[in-house]
Amino acid sequence: MFDSHCHLDSTLFQEPFPLLLQRAHQAGICGFLVPAILPEQWEKLSTWPKLYPSCCIALGMHPSALEGRETKEKHDLLERLETLLPKACAVGECGLDKKLGKVVALEKQVEWFSAQLLLAKKHALPLVIHCQGAYGILLELLKQYAPLPAGFVLHSFSGSAQSIAAFAQLGGYFSYSGNICRPNARKALLALHKTPLERLLFETDAPFQTPFPLHGQTNEPAFLKTIVHKASSLLGIPPEKLADLSFLNAQRLFSLPHPP
Repeated sequence: MFDSHCHLDSTLFQEPFPLLLQRAHQAGICGFLVPAILPEQWEKLSTWPKLYPSCCIALGMHPSALEGRETKEKHDLLERLETLLPKACAVGECGLDKKLGKVVALEKQVEWFSAQLLLAKKHALPLVIHCQGAYGILLELLKQYAPLPAGFVLHSFSGSAQSIAAFAQLGGYFSYSGNICRPNARKALLALHKTPLERLLFETDAPFQTPFPLHGQTNEPAFLKTIVHKASSLLGIPPEKLADLSFLNAQRLFSLPHPP
């Protein structure tokens, strides 16, 4: 299995990083995408692919990271990001979040997201996209900047089943997290059933979004097994086949070598 989105550098983990990796490997997780949220993470994460061969990284700025940042900072930050991109396999986590609108204006989010999108396009790298409540705006932006030959992934996808065909046509992949394990996850389940199998990924978003019924514990990559097994029961596909299929999808999207 491949955990297509986990924040393994988070200080919220209470256990040593090697122990988390060991448990994940024992559970069958052979690879991890670790995305940055803040520019302050970029340099440290840039060393990870050599230190931890099963980890690949994405470098970018989450919409929440834009709070208090002036437009004049954008040029220097993007220049710094560009120098580090050879060590990354994607640009992100970046995107749009309507819930943050009172803190970071949506217009500002669009401006910074568009700049990161263009950087990904220039370097032929996929985008790791965070989206909350702004899928319509996101779709229009992606159409505006199409084609995106390296594609993109909508992380912890929470959009509608009806929107999947339009995003897939633009090169989109869809990553499902513990949201499909909730007892009342009707919207996520409808979307999962509409997702083309060749565009399907799974993630933990650890240490966030602990899947049901493991609530109360800090989420970790080893819990990906719970998510894949839930998807297996929902789709009627054996878990081993679903794990292999999603791993190959991650390999294709992130241009990964074979698992160590």
